[in-house]
Amino acid sequence: MQKNAELILNFSEVFSIPWKCSKNPLLEDFQTVNLNFELPQRNQVHLWLVNLEGLSYKKWYSILSKDENEKLEKIIPTIERKLRSKSRIALRLLISLYLKIKPDSIVFNYGEFGKPELSLPNQKITFNLSHSENNLAVLIDSSDSIGVDIETRNSNANISLKLANRFFSEQEYLNLQALKGWEQEFLFNQLWTLKESVLKSNGKGIHLIDQAPDFSDLNIMHQSSSLNFFQKENYLGFTVYRKGLWISAVKLVLSIELVVGVFF
Repeated sequence: MQKNAELILNFSEVFSIPWKCSKNPLLEDFQTVNLNFELPQRNQVHLWLVNLEGLSYKKWYSILSKDENEKLEKIIPTIERKLRSKSRIALRLLISLYLKIKPDSIVFNYGEFGKPELSLPNQKITFNLSHSENNLAVLIDSSDSIGVDIETRNSNANISLKLANRFFSEQEYLNLQALKGWEQEFLFNQLWTLKESVLKSNGKGIHLIDQAPDFSDLNIMHQSSSLNFFQKENYLGFTVYRKGLWISAVKLVLSIELVVGVFF
């Protein structure tokens, strides 16, 4: 297990973040090095950012299941298949460290739209992952239904506006249309990651992105690494821009939790 931990930590940053916060701190304020792979406390989440570029993966193929290998073999682009292989390996190594079990003993179940979860009788860990190019985000929680999305730059204004017109609310589209250049790119990527993470938290597919909440009233934080916490309908979470990456994390909560949730 120690070798597995060293492998992951060599290519990762990990942050222990509250789900609610009364201010807008920097992501680095929650960075931790003494994690010990204990599950997050209630009302907190662990966000792992893994650099897949340097991760040696070929010797770890044996920890993947038969169905994982079959799905990976169907991916035609070699680079994409390699990245997805690394993502699944990193996910198995992380979960094995939290649960103190062998990575090849992990069994996944999949929801209607492909969201993975652990096949455990007394599940005490929930997770979600997202990758963009060589960047992998893994979200670890102790009980909540969660979602995470990570995106690199989408600077094509025409594509952004077309996607927004099709999938965003009318007000979100108007807000985006009123902006130009970097500000438009920033807002689009922030909204997209928020909506996708919401859909992943409730197990719905990306094709239902138009059913995600309207975030047109969201306070957009342009300062790099500034965490923007939010509460919307039955969702709680945060979004952040850091080192050319947009990251959003969401948990699906009961209404009572939204009322009495603790602020840090």
